[in-house]
Amino acid sequence: MKFKEFGKYIENITFEIKPHEYIELNLLKDLHNLLGFIKNTKPEILNEFLEIFTQRLKSHLNRDFSVKDTIQFTELISHYENLTKYENLTKLSLNFFLKELAITENQLWENKAEKFPVKNFHTAAIAFYFHQLHTLIDLLGRKDAIVFYKNHLLKFIYTFETKQMNVHKSLEELREHQINFINRGLFGRVRLMSNVENGGLIKICKNCDKTDHLDKSLRDEKDLLFAISCWLHIPLVEMWNENFVLAIKKCLVEGDPYCAYVYHDKRIAKDIDQPSEKQLDEIWVKNK
Repeated sequence: MKFKEFGKYIENITFEIKPHEYIELNLLKDLHNLLGFIKNTKPEILNEFLEIFTQRLKSHLNRDFSVKDTIQFTELISHYENLTKYENLTKLSLNFFLKELAITENQLWENKAEKFPVKNFHTAAIAFYFHQLHTLIDLLGRKDAIVFYKNHLLKFIYTFETKQMNVHKSLEELREHQINFINRGLFGRVRLMSNVENGGLIKICKNCDKTDHLDKSLRDEKDLLFAISCWLHIPLVEMWNENFVLAIKKCLVEGDPYCAYVYHDKRIAKDIDQPSEKQLDEIWVKNK
């Protein structure tokens, strides 16, 4: 396979988005989905989850929390039954994000497009998800908590990401879409993309904007970080086309020097010969 590099690493890159859009995706939809998933599948742990998660967030904030504009807050969460029912936890979560994003409540309600440092943009959400997952670990144990959290993520994408269903007819189309996104330079991503051959496609990620700036305490918990930041790509690929399969062969969050995403189309190759670790390392050395 021939590889070509796309994208450009950008130091101190920022990402422009309206605070409501960010909060909607990374807080409101996520927390609403998780609380609903717990209620529907493990209702016996719900009260303990609420108590422990609340204490975790309070400990992180280390200060009093409040929402001054209760009218706008009520409107913001009005479409989410689980958030209106557990309003205090939602207020606490909102304060967590305001602190991590380094914006004020007034900036949130003004809802003007803000240029967030990408490190804040990703770190805020990942830190929030870590608190969720650690709370589940306290209640279920590490292995079962990770499985439970992955199932919550599956429920999330099939509830809120239905627009991604069947969006790519071929791996060639997927490749072109990803190259176009990378070349927009929104997150400073650098990727090596192979040609599509015999129903297969390989993507090598040279950097990871989601995790490059995380604290060591988060990066050290590789299994949790993979569950939160990487694993979801596997079912997403199947959502894009039921004939696509993704194997993540190497991963930066697990300590590898690069990520290796190996896609194949079952219509063309029922089973693709997976590249060996040696082959992937040779690709990396040749193109790094």
